[in-house]
Amino acid sequence: MTHLTIDLDYFIYPSSESCYDEGVALLSKIKSLKVPLIVKRHHHHILPYINKYKFDKIINVDYHSDIVHDILLEDDDTKLDLNCGTWANFYKHRESCIFEWRHPVKKMDFTNLCDASFKGLNKKYINYFDVFHRLGFSKIPEDLHSVSIALSKDYCDYDLYQSIVGEFDWLYHGYKENVK
Repeated sequence: MTHLTIDLDYFIYPSSESCYDEGVALLSKIKSLKVPLIVKRHHHHILPYINKYKFDKIINVDYHSDIVHDILLEDDDTKLDLNCGTWANFYKHRESCIFEWRHPVKKMDFTNLCDASFKGLNKKYINYFDVFHRLGFSKIPEDLHSVSIALSKDYCDYDLYQSIVGEFDWLYHGYKENVK
């Protein structure tokens, strides 16, 4: 059972090669799927939903990895805060789950948010069954259970964000309906 989570910054991050057309195609495909779909303002807001399920795999389609070494969680002096760049560390079933990060550019810059740690990510300090990254995303998993979308407006090119939310108005309305 797989959860697919998509951050809009994957497609419209200001300093990346824009994958806007790829984003439009994927969002069109996602909307037609017959699986639960949630839309949240920030990526870490998906946790209450995904923590209800024991996924075999989480695929994170995102400009940023959103995962750091768990060792910070064990250090009394340094508490890892839950935010949009660490949410993956707070998935409660990670010991039996594969975390797959899909990034949009060939030469990943690893200096964005928590990604400086991904380049030297040591699997023994991450409590996932396995963690890896790959370039690009195109195939919807056959065992897909659900999809979440993080709008991440603050990390997107303003004009492209307005365009994609305008084209897919259900993104904005889905977020509004899920705000608590």
